[in-house]
This record gives sequence, structure tokens and C-alpha cells, in this order.
Amino acid sequence: MEPNHEEFKADLDEARRDFEAGNPQRAVDGVISARWKWRYAKDPERIKLLREMYEWASPLTQENPRWDPQQLKLLFELYSLWPKLYLEEAILKHSFPEPPSDPYVVSGAESVQLAARSVGFGIGPGQPVALSRGRHWLKLWDVETGEVIYATEHSLELIASFIGRDTTHVLFAQPFSMSTGDLCWSASFRETLRQIFCPPAGTREKSHYENVKTYRLRGEIENMVSVGGRREDIEHEVTIKHEEIMGYLPAGTTTFTARSNEYYGPQVDDLRSGDQINATLAVEDDERWIRSMIGPGRGLRGMYGFTPTTPISSLCLSSDGTLALRNGNGNTFGIWNVWTGDRLREFEGHTDRVTCLCLSVDVSFALSGSEDRTLKLWKPITAECVQTFVGHESAITAVCISLDATKILSADRDGVIKLWDSKTGQCLRTIQAHSQSVSGLHLTMDGRFAASGSWDKTVKLWNLNDGSCMKSLEHSDWVTSVDMTADGKYLVSSSYEGTKVWELVWRLEPHDIAAWDEGARPYMEILLHANGAWDGKLSTSVDMTEEEIKNSLHRQGPSWTAWHAPLKKNDWHRVWHLNWNIDETLGHAGYGWLSEAGREGSKYLDQWWTAHRAEIAAGK
Repeated sequence: MEPNHEEFKADLDEARRDFEAGNPQRAVDGVISARWKWRYAKDPERIKLLREMYEWASPLTQENPRWDPQQLKLLFELYSLWPKLYLEEAILKHSFPEPPSDPYVVSGAESVQLAARSVGFGIGPGQPVALSRGRHWLKLWDVETGEVIYATEHSLELIASFIGRDTTHVLFAQPFSMSTGDLCWSASFRETLRQIFCPPAGTREKSHYENVKTYRLRGEIENMVSVGGRREDIEHEVTIKHEEIMGYLPAGTTTFTARSNEYYGPQVDDLRSGDQINATLAVEDDERWIRSMIGPGRGLRGMYGFTPTTPISSLCLSSDGTLALRNGNGNTFGIWNVWTGDRLREFEGHTDRVTCLCLSVDVSFALSGSEDRTLKLWKPITAECVQTFVGHESAITAVCISLDATKILSADRDGVIKLWDSKTGQCLRTIQAHSQSVSGLHLTMDGRFAASGSWDKTVKLWNLNDGSCMKSLEHSDWVTSVDMTADGKYLVSSSYEGTKVWELVWRLEPHDIAAWDEGARPYMEILLHANGAWDGKLSTSVDMTEEEIKNSLHRQGPSWTAWHAPLKKNDWHRVWHLNWNIDETLGHAGYGWLSEAGREGSKYLDQWWTAHRAEIAAGK
């Protein structure tokens, strides 16, 4: 039952009494309760209490040099409300050594990238996960717990990888030898894993399942038998050869029940005998069923067109998973239809090898860096270069573009970082960040802070407003990449020694609730455009006219949600859904204190479509 406002007020009053009575731990649990938070998150009285509690939780002092877990819990809740001022502390949460399997080969973790695992039925963002890549392995793991969700080994060397924003798909590149002995490179598009959610099976006589116990199951599927009529009614008897299920079953072979759901998304019958799985097992009395399973991904498409002439070192997927950038053709690079593997555009203009690539969230811009010491900003729809950035004195190694596409960050082999205005091409700031080459770069969603990693074995966090280094973190070997969660809570870095995760504690700037601020408009508009459906069908194969290619790179118009159906949808049992949470994303950009973002978004949609219809009527 949904709590009404009176219930919310009663809970809030109880949290305030706990806080004033000197029981802040209980007060924190009460004020961030999930029971009503989603509905009354920005109630002025709640914000007032959160502001008082924030003053209790900060700042750090000599008497209170560390944060206790309850204070951190409160602070992380506030990251989605208030803008960040500066970094107070970085707490090492996980450290995963990755020693090379061959002592004569430099390996370890060669990259790490963050994404948000899908929840429910593949719709919406969930908990942060990371994709780590070594020379011959990929690992997907939970950032908060450090648990490995899935891992694969590859006989061919992995030289690049990129995971989609909802973790369902990954691009990776590998070298291979031709029969002539020539060395070539290829890139493949595949599912990283299949996370399958199952409703309760069995008799289902219990209406609430209030006494369910859950267990972790790891094993291999030996056999599957399906019983039922309609797809949503099918139950599967899944026989699994499993490890010991602590507190429930010894290692052995057991048959469990799993049930398909009625929604689009990976289904139980996507699995095959021999698949290695991780699963959550639910048990109540004499009933047991598999609540969710994580199985192996399937290879989907190679990326065809031009055969790469140089190693593929940079890959990038669009936020909706339909398009990809790939280098590997010397001083040019391409944008690809990932559903068919076909190249749609080739970008020409650099005079030396392209080293790094980036896409804006709405795919209105592509950004490239090169060994010719320049950056170029491109319009994918026409492959036109709209801005060239000159000023680096050595090869570019990493590039980033801000969420609102107004700022660009770049780094080079001399350890220099530069911040640029994307419209004018003007360099806004130059930082001598490291003593050796910058190997990893990340720009926060508000465009105010950055993280960099380098061969000098350090990771550094920067305040781009004044160019100051807020924190320097150490590795014992070359750092190979860095990334940060959208809310700024976690920083991850990889190196040849392994991977590390830090919790970041930010000093915040409390705000009272306001209806709207024009500073948030660029962020909101670009998210609505990123949600727009494509004019063309990306499931169409390569024999496309120039007009069809342009349509495949052009949005119909801004939208709250747009469905993107892949080729052979019925075989894959999935529909792509780009579900941007406007309030949440504006919070990441420092505008979480706005209460009318949805209304402003609707007004913008109405204005855009009114103007668009007028243009059509005028024959434009």
C-alpha cells in the first residue's frame, strides 16, 4: 500500500525526535527510508531535516578524522541532492591484485570501466558494476561488495573493451593471425551476460512469501525440462551441478524450479546445458525456486567494413547501445551499426594515428584524439569536423566530453591535461598533472572535477575550477585506466598490479528546494534528445542509401522514453530501452534540489514539437 502524506509526516517527525534525542543512527535510517523516499524525496521539511543532519555529519576534524558508516550512509544519500564543493576523503574500499599468469608478460588489469547493472526486467539503472580487462580475461563485478558476477577467459589477446551503460553488452577487440602470417585486428559486439529474473514458481499458494530465505548458488546447468503453455506460464525444471550452498545443501546435483516472466528481457529458456551460472535461490518451507540467474553472454556481431590496419585501442558504445566508435584505421576512425556490424561513416581529417574516442550522450558529437597532437569534434550525421583543438605538445592519450557537451577534457603523453570550450575551441585550463603519460581520464557529470591515472603509478583527482589537485592515490605499478560512478561515490582504477576501488567523501553545498534553475536546462535538454528514437532503422543491413544512413544517425525529436528494437528481437528476447531518470541525472550534475524538472521537461517537449510541426507546415 502506498504511504500517504500523513504517514510520511509521522515517519519524518519520528526521525526528527530520534535526531534531537541524540540517536542520529536511527534518525538516518528513518529519513532515508525507501518506504516513501521515492515519492516525498524533495519535501521541504525532509530537506530541512537532512540539512541539519548534514551539519552533524560534517566536516572532518582532528577529533573526528574518519567517517562512521552511518555518516557515510547519509552523505551518499545527499549526493543526489546537492552540488559538490571539494573532496574531503578517499577511502580505499577494495583492492584486487591481478598477478600476471606469465612472469615474462606484463598483464594485470589493463582497463576498468563502470556501468549500472539493469534491474527489474532490463529497465532502469541499478547498482554499479565494473568491467575489468586483462590480457586474456574479462571480469564483471559488483563495485559495492567486490564480488565477481561473471568472468570469461579468451585464448586470443584482448586489446580493448567497452561496456554499455546498462552492462548488457560489451565491445572488445582482439588480434589474430591470417594464413599468410599477417597480424590483423577485429572487434566484436556481444552480450556480457544474461541476468534473468524469475517470479516465484511452484504452488505459489503463499501470497506474500514473508519468510523466504535466500542462498547464493554457483554451478553448471546439466539439464532443463520445460512444462507449460504460454511463455509466461512455462516453468522450468533446471538441474544444476552446484558447489556447496552454505547453510542449505552440500555440493552436488539438484533440480530447482525457475519460471519465465511476462516481460521482454532475457528469459530462462535463453540458457543452455553446460552454461556456468550464478544464481539466487529462494526457499520457503517446502518450496524452492530460482529468483534470478546470471548466465553467459552470446556473441552477436563482428564489426565489418574496413579491415583495421593498426591495433584497435579505442572503442565506444552509444548510451542506447545502437552505435559504436572504433579506431584501427590509422588516421581515420568509423561509426558502426552494432546490430548489423556495418560501418555507417568514416571520419577523415587527422594526419596521424587516432588514439582515443568519445561520444556525447545524445550522439550529436564524436570526439577524437590523435598522435598528431590535436583533438577534433565531429558531427556523426555528416562526418563533418566542426572544431579542431590545438595546443598539446605530444600525442593525445585520452579524451572526455561533458554531459552537456560544452566542455572537453584531454590528456597527452607528457602528463598534461587540458580543459576546452567545445564551441569556441579555446583552452580554458592547462594542468601539468603527471610526470609520465596519462593513461586514464574521467570528467564528472557536473564538469567541475576530473580524475586521471598515469604511468607514474598515481591516480589524481582535480578541481577544474582552479586546477588544484585534491587527492593523489598510489598504485605500485603503471595505472592503466580510471573511472567514476555518476554520483561520484566510487572511483575505480586499474593497473598492472590489479584494481582498486575508493569511496569518495565530498563536501557538499546544501540548497533549499527550488522549482527550477536555468543552469539545469542544457543537461535536461540533452537527456531528452538522447531519449529520442532514430529516424532510420538500425536493423537495416549495409546496403543503405546516403539518405537512409543520415536517418539512422538522426533523432526524430526529444522524448522521455524511446524503444530501440534490435535485429532478430524474437531470438534475443529483448528490447532496448533507454530510461534516463531526469531527476537522478540532474542530481549528478549538481541540480538535485530542483522540484519541477519533470514539468520543465514536458514544457520543452511541447515547445519543440510545436516548432517542428510549424516547420513541416511551412515546407521547411
